[in-house]
Amino acid sequence: DGELSETGMLRSICSKYHEGPLCFDGGTGLYFTRNNAGKTRFDQNGIRNLSMFFGAVDVLGGISETLMPFCSAEYSVGHPALSPDKKTLYFASDMPGSKGVDIYEVPVLGFGKWGTPKRVEGNVNTDGDEMFPFVSSNGTLYFSSNGHIGFGGLDVFMLNKNGEVVNLGSPLNSINDDFAFILKSDNKTGFVSSNRAGGKGGDDIYSFTYTGPIEIEISGVVTLDGSKKTIAGAYVVLIDEKGKQITSVLTDESGHYVLPALSGKQYTIQVKHDGFQTEEAQLITQETSVKKDFSLKESAVVLLFNVEEKATETPLSDVKIKLEDLTFKTIQNLNSDSKGTAQQIYSMYKVGDSMNMQITLSKEGYLTKIVKLQIPIQSREVNVSEMLDIALIKLQVGNDLSQMIDINPIYFDLGKFAIRKDAAIELDKIVKVMNEYPSMKIELGSHTDCRSSKSSNQALSDKRAKASADYIKKRITNPERIKGVGYGESRLKVNCPCEGNVKSNCPEEEHQKNRRTEFIIVSM
Repeated sequence: DGELSETGMLRSICSKYHEGPLCFDGGTGLYFTRNNAGKTRFDQNGIRNLSMFFGAVDVLGGISETLMPFCSAEYSVGHPALSPDKKTLYFASDMPGSKGVDIYEVPVLGFGKWGTPKRVEGNVNTDGDEMFPFVSSNGTLYFSSNGHIGFGGLDVFMLNKNGEVVNLGSPLNSINDDFAFILKSDNKTGFVSSNRAGGKGGDDIYSFTYTGPIEIEISGVVTLDGSKKTIAGAYVVLIDEKGKQITSVLTDESGHYVLPALSGKQYTIQVKHDGFQTEEAQLITQETSVKKDFSLKESAVVLLFNVEEKATETPLSDVKIKLEDLTFKTIQNLNSDSKGTAQQIYSMYKVGDSMNMQITLSKEGYLTKIVKLQIPIQSREVNVSEMLDIALIKLQVGNDLSQMIDINPIYFDLGKFAIRKDAAIELDKIVKVMNEYPSMKIELGSHTDCRSSKSSNQALSDKRAKASADYIKKRITNPERIKGVGYGESRLKVNCPCEGNVKSNCPEEEHQKNRRTEFIIVSM
């Protein structure tokens, strides 16, 4: 209630010099400030500086004191304050490297053991003086400064969760010096020293009660629904009661998040992540920190690709994969990695939807492949390579394009060589490939079966080959890249001869294999 019990002197550490600010470590240790004493009590300018001591309390209440190892007669060290976990000691000093009097921190390595001090990072220290640090039970650093903008003299400031230095304002601060601020564990009541007008003289101690909202933390863990697996990189948003976004963070590698908030406020927390349903919760904060965990359900569909070379079945890297979603009219461009894999997340799809997709795969030196994926989605992961042939064929001299692309047999009317409409559709596929590879040269070979005379087969195949080549020449760059050659029945693919007295007993499908048009790559 702000009332003091009877006071008494800590005689174990009191001397004829000044003993000043102190703090306890929660066990049998304490830290306190004292003017330098003895032969080394003055620096080279004749100034008596401050030093900081560590005291160990024995079972009888006696205190054995030790000078902190980083103290010196040449500069001041004092005003100790411990973090709530007792692992960090804060103090004020003008030791070398300071811009004035600055706030320092040093790790507590054990009872009577410390690390190396360093200036507190961020916006705390200025060219003026910062002193009297204090850390509240919720981890907020408070200090006094005459270097930050204030009411006059020393004012009390806090370092908020966003790294901003905030003046605590009037009536706590005045036009005089206000310092040695401390808070009780409730983070609402405490004490401050001041030499303001109206006191009993010099520096007086004042008690106060804070009536505004208290800074607290909202923290938690984001996991996968139905499991203990944590989700890193989830986007956690804090929204106030008016719908305004206050702040946001990403969950760390262990799925944890921490949001700064104020007590007595109504908030909405939203958690988002690609491939998961958005989750949100509403809460009203009290005067203590809040823990709120979230569990996300998977929602998006993932397209998986494993691209290989057709002949060798080895993974292909740097394959360009263009996805054209014919339902939503969107285009995504992917590249396969060193293992030939790639993936694309579609948050607009869910299990049970239908997918209508055109996929184009291309790589320099390989035949471009276009496939269509039209399926009902039965699971969240759709492995395209298990459903469609997406292996790429390497373009090499001697390859027959008609065996590499989806091309139907090219038909002519009986005894004719004019290009029919159905044949033109197939020849246009060759045109497309040759325009994609402007240095490719093709020999178009027309072959017949053995029926009819050799001379007539040779003449007819030659006319058909040249007619087909002429059709392509008109539609490609550098038309000299293709030539038509008629082979007649001289290169039967299936051994079905029938010249002269030889009679063939081959079925019609065998003769059909011999009646073919080949598009052989002769140069790349």
